[in-house]
Amino acid sequence: MIIPVLMYHSISNDKSHLSVSVKNFENQIEYLSKSGFNSISFNEIHKKIKKPIIITFDDGYKDNIINALPILKKYNFVSTCYVVSDLIGGSNKWDEGHKNYVYKELLTRNDLIEWLSHGMSIGSHGKSHISLTSLNEEQIKHEIYNSKITIQDFIGSNIDSFSYPFGQINNFSANTVKEVYKFGVTTV
Repeated sequence: MIIPVLMYHSISNDKSHLSVSVKNFENQIEYLSKSGFNSISFNEIHKKIKKPIIITFDDGYKDNIINALPILKKYNFVSTCYVVSDLIGGSNKWDEGHKNYVYKELLTRNDLIEWLSHGMSIGSHGKSHISLTSLNEEQIKHEIYNSKITIQDFIGSNIDSFSYPFGQINNFSANTVKEVYKFGVTTV
C-alpha cells in the first residue's frame, strides 16, 4: 500500500516562501477530511486504515502549534513535527542571509509537550539544520544521534522518526538513520 506523505513547514500569513496561509491550510485539511482520508502517524503504518495519509511539519515553527494544531484537531487529524534539537525555543537561524529571509520563532520545550498532549508526534530534524551531505561521517553521527537524545530528554519519551534537513541524503546518513530511528523521510 502506498501512503501519501504531505510535508509542510510554516502555517502562517507572513508571506514567507515556506508558509502556507492559514486559510489555505484549513481548505486542504477540510478537503482531505471530506475525501475520506484518515491521518496516521508513522508508527500506525501497519494498521489497516482506510485511505491513510501522513502529515508532517519540518523545522518546528511556533505557528505549527498556534495555527496548524487547532485545524488538525478540528478535523481529527494527527501530524508529526520535526524539530531542530539545538534550536528549540529559538529561531530559524539557518535561513539568515537568504534572499527571502523571514524571522520565524520555533517551538519551545513547553510547546513540544503541548503538541504531544493533543496526540501529535515529534521527530528529529537534526541538531543544527545543516545538510548532512556537507558533513563528514563523525559529524553526521553527531547530528543524528545527539538530536534524538536531546529531544527525548526534552519531551520525556522516545522518538522514532527523522526528517533529513533540506531533504538531502547520502548512503552514510541513510544507514546511520536506520541504526537510530524506525522511519526516515526526505523530499527526494
